[in-house]
Amino acid sequence: MRTEDIKNLPVQNIADDECWLYMWVTNNFLKEGLNIMEHWGFKYITNLVWAKNTIGLGYYFRGQHELCLFGKKGNLKPLVKNESTLVKANKAEHSKKPIEFYTKIENQSHGPRIELFARNIRKGWDAWGNEELKEEATLEEYFV
Repeated sequence: MRTEDIKNLPVQNIADDECWLYMWVTNNFLKEGLNIMEHWGFKYITNLVWAKNTIGLGYYFRGQHELCLFGKKGNLKPLVKNESTLVKANKAEHSKKPIEFYTKIENQSHGPRIELFARNIRKGWDAWGNEELKEEATLEEYFV
């Protein structure tokens, strides 16, 4: 999906006035990710890092981590205050994120939760994506 198409997703239609956003970005699209976050009405707070056991692609440096940007709307307080920003986990299939991140988000963040571009269904989460899911949902169902 093009960056502009992602930016134009009407996330504000499903995001509460008080909520948090966790958004994965590749290293070379960090600036675009921050711009999208701001466009959607979220204030950037920090990032989480997934340290991988394998080295990926890169021109200047070969990437061995992914960033998950964390932003907020409103003044929600974290459920706990002892979560680290680092997860060390093996890389799985393409685009699949480590289960440790879901657990970290569930421990730290209030619900409800939705994952856009989901690859799997997780109990307690709504999921939308272009991959086959156990319970399919359409984009229109969420962005109404």
